[in-house]
Amino acid sequence: MTAVIYGGERGGEIRHGLERDAAGRLTVKITPETRTEYRYDAADRLLEIRRRQHDAAEGGEPEVIRFSYDSAGNLLSEETAQGVLQHRYDVQGNRTETQMPDGRTLRYLYYGSGHLQQINLGRDVISEFTRDHLHREVQRSQGRLDTRRMYDRTGRLTRKLTCKGMRGVVPETFIDREYAYSETFIDREYLSVCA
Repeated sequence: MTAVIYGGERGGEIRHGLERDAAGRLTVKITPETRTEYRYDAADRLLEIRRRQHDAAEGGEPEVIRFSYDSAGNLLSEETAQGVLQHRYDVQGNRTETQMPDGRTLRYLYYGSGHLQQINLGRDVISEFTRDHLHREVQRSQGRLDTRRMYDRTGRLTRKLTCKGMRGVVPETFIDREYAYSETFIDREYLSVCA
């Protein structure tokens, strides 16, 4: 078992235990509250996640998520006690629809050879994507939040700016990240995080 330790608040720490199979796939994750088990098929696709609270009554039912796939390896369904998410794809393998347990449908619109342009819930736009001539994402809208991405001449991300109210006169910045690169590593500098 491998232990991953996170720094907790007020000087404490949070420890997660991880078990992997011979192929390196995560098979068990143990946290202070839960034990989660992962099961895969022969094609290395995740089939099932079983999560149980440590303090659950003996014999209590775990939370279970089951996954199914088509012959191309596309995720077709995600089943939980709350219902089933069902996904549909086009011939290029792009997800075109996700039907939720309550019957509502997310629709994904693409252009060209599979560049996501818009996500809709019913007739409402949930998210829109603007791309440059190289099809890199340069702007994403999600409700009142807008995220802009800037690149250098070699195509590397140099800045990612998330604001509320980009359509207004003065946007309110939530996160402004700048990225700098050297020969050996990527350095991310977080300039500001506003609430």
